[in-house]
Amino acid sequence: MHRSARSLLVGMVTCGLFAWTGLQPVAPAIAQGECDGAEIYVSDLHGLLDTLGAVNDFDEYDITSMTSEELNEFGDAFADAKSKLGGLTPPSAAMPFHTAFSELMGTFSQLFSSMATAGLFGALPYTDAIENLTAEADRTETDFENACNVVVFDDDDDGTPEVGVGSVRDSASSEAIPPTGNIGVGRREYPVPVATPYHVGNGWTLTVVGVNADAAEQDNSDAAGQIPALDQSSSAGQSEPTPPAGRQFLIVRVRASYMGEEPTEFGGRYRLRAVGDESVSYSIPDDSCGTIPDPLPDPEVFAGGTIEGNVCWAIRTTEAGTVVMYDALATVNDEDQQVFFSLKPPSTVVTPTP
Repeated sequence: MHRSARSLLVGMVTCGLFAWTGLQPVAPAIAQGECDGAEIYVSDLHGLLDTLGAVNDFDEYDITSMTSEELNEFGDAFADAKSKLGGLTPPSAAMPFHTAFSELMGTFSQLFSSMATAGLFGALPYTDAIENLTAEADRTETDFENACNVVVFDDDDDGTPEVGVGSVRDSASSEAIPPTGNIGVGRREYPVPVATPYHVGNGWTLTVVGVNADAAEQDNSDAAGQIPALDQSSSAGQSEPTPPAGRQFLIVRVRASYMGEEPTEFGGRYRLRAVGDESVSYSIPDDSCGTIPDPLPDPEVFAGGTIEGNVCWAIRTTEAGTVVMYDALATVNDEDQQVFFSLKPPSTVVTPTP
């Protein structure tokens, strides 16, 4: 699968000029008819990009050592790309992606033309616009792919084109999903997968590291989380708390990283909650497991700091397997909005389908 746009962006990252925006959520199904002509559009898009030699070969160049002639050549190539994109007819579902991608090509054209006369400093007026357009093109491309079951780019760079984000959301991923409002991953219907960082606002990124679904009975934690069963006897020989009748202890190991301006506490004991298919929430103060191993600490955290530990709820046994965790104090696009996290293995998480 041809991926000239992604190669271009990765090349920019290599030069240290722009930040790649990382993973994006998938989109729910859209109205009937909005995908009409999707496969023809994608085929035409690939055919168009294959004709743009300079754009396709961008990642073979070191932008910091380009001559003015080479910079002008790339400026013309991206202008040509934008012009030819105007001749395509995208389906309704692809319009947001098409518009963002076209504007991105035009902005790159302006950037290279500016650099041809002003050097590297000529790129500075365009960096914010390119970062924003890159994020928008990436998000809307994934939305389009999932809505219409087509493949625009190989999003996870594994050589096998897949609809949507592919396999990038695995336990090894360190990229965080940025919030995108009330669509896609993060909603209760489509919770953030285990081991996937997610921006929950106010400088915090939250990750579910591992889960022990019945901690009072046995050590059934996943390998990544390494969460032990609750010890039923303390060193003093006193019995540890056991779940009330009809309940079981659910331990979740979480990691919270902070990149805000002012030091602050995360407050996980109060903001992290759980809910199952009976739709009545669990809170740590009201549904406590008592003493648990390595509880999530709540110190003052400065920019660049990370805290990690366990939280636990005594959930109703009838809801076992249906419970998700949520951040009750999350903010999405500067608005208060709960963000939900799956407590199941990533391979079992349901994502939106057309």
